[in-house]
Amino acid sequence: MWAAGPTLALLVVALVGAHGFGGQGPAIRVDQLGYRPGETKLALVAAAPAAFAVREAATGRIVFEGPAAALGPRDPASGDRITALDFTALTIPGEYVVTAPGVTASPPFRVDNAVYANALRTVLRTFTYQRCGTAIQDGSPFAHPACHLTDAREWGPSGARRDVTGGWHDAGDYGKYVPAAGITLWHLAVVHDLAQPPGLLDEMRWELDWLLRMQREDGGVHHKVGPARWTADRAPHQDHEPRYLFGVSSVATATLAATGARAARLYAARDRGYAARLLGSAVDAWRWLERHPDIVPAGGFSNPSGVEGGAYDDDDDRDERFWAAAELWRATGDARYRAAALGSFDRWPPFDYPASWRRVQNLAYLTLLEDGSPLDAGARRRLQATLAERAGWVTNAVNQGGYRVALTLKDYYWGSNGLALERAVQLFAAFRETGRRAFRDAALDQLHYVLGRNALGKSFVTGLGTDPVRRPYHQPAIAHPARLVVPGLLVGGPNAQREGLVVPFPAQAYRDDDRLYGVNEHAIYWTAALAHILAEASR
Repeated sequence: MWAAGPTLALLVVALVGAHGFGGQGPAIRVDQLGYRPGETKLALVAAAPAAFAVREAATGRIVFEGPAAALGPRDPASGDRITALDFTALTIPGEYVVTAPGVTASPPFRVDNAVYANALRTVLRTFTYQRCGTAIQDGSPFAHPACHLTDAREWGPSGARRDVTGGWHDAGDYGKYVPAAGITLWHLAVVHDLAQPPGLLDEMRWELDWLLRMQREDGGVHHKVGPARWTADRAPHQDHEPRYLFGVSSVATATLAATGARAARLYAARDRGYAARLLGSAVDAWRWLERHPDIVPAGGFSNPSGVEGGAYDDDDDRDERFWAAAELWRATGDARYRAAALGSFDRWPPFDYPASWRRVQNLAYLTLLEDGSPLDAGARRRLQATLAERAGWVTNAVNQGGYRVALTLKDYYWGSNGLALERAVQLFAAFRETGRRAFRDAALDQLHYVLGRNALGKSFVTGLGTDPVRRPYHQPAIAHPARLVVPGLLVGGPNAQREGLVVPFPAQAYRDDDRLYGVNEHAIYWTAALAHILAEASR
C-alpha cells in the first residue's frame, strides 16, 4: 500500500486534465482519505468559483453539482480567502474528485463507511514498528533485528545496570519517556473502548511492561531512558550509543499511578492477574507520592548537565497527581483517592486548554465523565456544562476560520497538529455528553485538516493520502537503504517558531524535510491522538 497513493494521484490528475477540468488556479483541498456517507463534506479552495462539481475519479462523470459558498474573509493564519464547496448530500460510496472552473481539481478521495477504519489499522500498526528491545519480523520492508537489549545504566556515580528493556521509541529517535507514555496509553485505552481493534491490548502491554520496569522497589518511577548525547542517524539495531536510566520524578511516578489504574480496568476481563499487577504498581506509586508531597526533584525533572535530547521537563506535578487520584478512585472506589481527587477538582478551569504530556488534568476530568464514574450527579452536571461551554467556543472559532482548524495564530508551535487533535478529543467528548452535532462536525474538521484539507494541501500522516509526508524525521526511515517510511505516523506540522523556515503566515511554516525535526518529527502521543480521533470518526 505504500506506493499506491502517489500513483493514483497522478492517474487522476491526468484523467481530469484530459477532460478539461484541471484548471491552473489554486488547488481544491479535501480530506485525502475521504468522508463517511452520512457526515458533513466540505472541500475548500482559495478562490471564488461560482459553482463546482463532484466527479467519479475513474470516468470524470458528474455525480453532484452545487453552488459555491460566498468567498470568506482573509484567513490570518494562511493569508488565503477561502470558499467552501459543500457536497454533504453526496452519500453514494465511491472514489471522487472535486472540480470547479479556473481552479485545480482536488486530489482523489473516497466516500465510504470504512474510510477511517482502514486508516486506524494503519496508524495503530506504527506502534509495533516503534517497539524497542525486540526484532521486527513481520515480512514487511520495516523488519529489523532486535535493538537496545541492554537498557540501561543508571545515571550517576554507581552506573548500576537495570533492566528497562522494551517499550516504544518515543519519536524519531530512540529515547523512552514516562510522561509521553502516559498520555499515549490513555488515548489507546479509549481507542480500545471505542473500537476494540484486534491486537491493541497486546501492543499496549509492550509499553505497560516497560513502565513497570521503570518503577523502583519503593514505588518511585524513573523519568526516562536514553543516550546522553545525539551522535548520528542510524537504524535502531545499529544504535550502540551508551544508554542511561535517569532519576526518579514525581511526575513520572504519578503518571504510572494514573496509567496503571486506567490499564487495570482495561485488562480486568482479559487477564485478572495482569490487571492486579498493574493496579498494585499504581497503588505503590501513590504511596510513594504520599511520602513525597512536594515535587521531586525540587523544581521538577530536567536533564543533567551535559545530557542532550528530550527532557520532558515539568515544574508542576499537581495535575499528574490529580489524574492519578481520579484514575485510582475510578478503579477502586477507595475514599482516600476520592478525597485527593475532589481536593484538586477545582484547581484548574476544566477543559480550558487541551491535554498534553505536560498538562494532564483534562484526562482526569474526562475519566470522571465516563459511564460508571463515582463522581456525584451535581459535580458531573457542572463538568458537562463546562465542557459544552468550552466546546462551543472552539466550534465557533472553527466555523469562522478559513481552513476550519482549531488553532489560533499563537498555536502554530512544535506539535500544532497534535494540539488540533487534542481539541478534537474534547469536541468528541462534548458531542457524547450533549448530542450536539456541531461539536462532532468541528472535531471531524480537525481530522480533515491533518489529512490534507489545509493551506498546504498536505496530508501530515505518512503513507495516507495522495500527498503524504515522505521525509519525516524518523531515524529508521533516514537509515533505511531504500528510505522507506512507515505509514501512519503523524508529524508535528506547521511551526512558526522553527528557525530556518521564513514564511509570511504561520500555517505555511512547514517543509517535508527530514532535517527539520521541529515540523517533521512524529511522536507516539500525537499518533495516538490521531488513532483516538479515527476511532471516534469511525462510529
